[in-house]
Amino acid sequence: MKNNILIINGHPDKDSFNYVISKAYYDGAIESGANVEVINITELNFAPFFKGFDKEIEVEEDIRKSQQLIRWADHIVFIYPIWWATMPAILKSFIERTFVPGFAKKESEEQEFIHWANFLDGKTARIISTMDSPPLFYILKVKDPGFHTIKDILNFCGIKSIKKIYLGPVKMSKEEQRQRWIRRIKKLGKNQK
Repeated sequence: MKNNILIINGHPDKDSFNYVISKAYYDGAIESGANVEVINITELNFAPFFKGFDKEIEVEEDIRKSQQLIRWADHIVFIYPIWWATMPAILKSFIERTFVPGFAKKESEEQEFIHWANFLDGKTARIISTMDSPPLFYILKVKDPGFHTIKDILNFCGIKSIKKIYLGPVKMSKEEQRQRWIRRIKKLGKNQK
């Protein structure tokens, strides 16, 4: 059975290494026979400032299309750099505007305490992050806040199976190392992981 895979690229620069590895994952997944769609957040037209859940806000067409693709996907791959220990602001804004009540969660009033229904149950996710520090330093010393943030958001919406891979340090990497990373990411795409 073919998997539906959605790649969400959260890097705001199209000339970045994140776009290269996004393409590598895409190519591997296509070769495996998966159905693949890509969202490049920097190409979307949406108001990036979240004003709160109780505020009336227009839902732009690009956000609606993104929600449809997230619903369609069996597996969601987030690709983004680690900046100031976590994801870029544009990716966080996209998540705040997209994973909203009524789409990802629904509050139930049937019980005395607040109960949430998860609308994204059964989906899996993969986080691929680049960084300019060594990944082990980021995990052990900085305590991995970027992964904990996105994992908690996705868990809250029902996505429980989340894997991660870190590539770094990118800034100091040589072409040979980058080619190894590209092959590794393409293999992940082929295995639909």
